[in-house]
Amino acid sequence: AGHAEYWPAVAGVIDCLARDAQLSEPLRFLQAEAHLFTGEVERAVFEFDQLVSRNADLKYRLIDIYKNALARFDGNATLHLALYHLYLEEELLAEAAHHLCRTLELDPNQIRDVIARFGKLVEKEPGNLGIWEAMLKTALSLNRTSLAKEVLARAMSALPREKAAALHVYGARISAADGKWDDALRCIALTLTAPEADVRTIETEIRAIVARDPANPQAHLLLGETLLRLGRDAEAVAALRRSLDLSP
Repeated sequence: AGHAEYWPAVAGVIDCLARDAQLSEPLRFLQAEAHLFTGEVERAVFEFDQLVSRNADLKYRLIDIYKNALARFDGNATLHLALYHLYLEEELLAEAAHHLCRTLELDPNQIRDVIARFGKLVEKEPGNLGIWEAMLKTALSLNRTSLAKEVLARAMSALPREKAAALHVYGARISAADGKWDDALRCIALTLTAPEADVRTIETEIRAIVARDPANPQAHLLLGETLLRLGRDAEAVAALRRSLDLSP
């Protein structure tokens, strides 16, 4: 299966058989697999969907097949959307969110459908930070600030305050992109109160603010607090000293 000539040969043989005879289920499955690995992704996904509609047990083989196909066709939105549906059925919601967001990255024209599907994900498990983070990262990477604001507002409403605090780092990115440094720093301060906060990500965000607004004492203060949480005491003290030097 690793040879470049294998799948085209398989597809050729089975396609010829299909012209003259009704294929068995195993042959139809192999035909769809051959179409997938020869690059006819949309055709293959359609064929697999037809097979699964007649025999639901076949879907358990598809996740591994589609994951293997990603090595060659990661840039195909149809393949990611197919994986989203499979992971959703298996209640693997963080994985489903990843592939849904990848679909949006590859095909922004699907934004309405993607947002509707995202709504179903968060209805199933609103407390899953990974789902919210996946969409926030994607929205910001696509410069869809309004979408990021909408998703963040929904997350703040759906999550307990302590858990939601970890997502304020995305509020910092939104505010920083608008040049609202004080708002960004307030978001960073809120993020630092979260037990689940990604402190390394917080450091990255604060350093970006410091680079753009180096005379801001609050930025250096929050950088110092962040470095303390990372166990980098000497750097933390230097940041805190800089904060004091800049304070009026």
